[in-house]
Amino acid sequence: MKHLFRSLPLVILLIVLLQPVSGCEKRPESLDRDTIRMIDTIVAKEIKRLRPELDSLCKLQTEDYIRYYVDSLVSVRLKDVNILKEK
Repeated sequence: MKHLFRSLPLVILLIVLLQPVSGCEKRPESLDRDTIRMIDTIVAKEIKRLRPELDSLCKLQTEDYIRYYVDSLVSVRLKDVNILKEK
């Protein structure tokens, strides 16, 4: 729950930015340079803030993948050994 509130500003920003894409109404006016800079700054800060958490999640996921594939390889090799023993 704590993570949800930390990334809430980013989620709100994405919803606001993606709203025109999902609507059937006419296109809104273009954003001015200052607004675009402000949005870029907010997104850059949020990405910088979330980067360590995202990196740690990637590391955990990578470790899980390695464990899974090693287990799969061991399982295949054990089946091969059993097949050879039966011959």
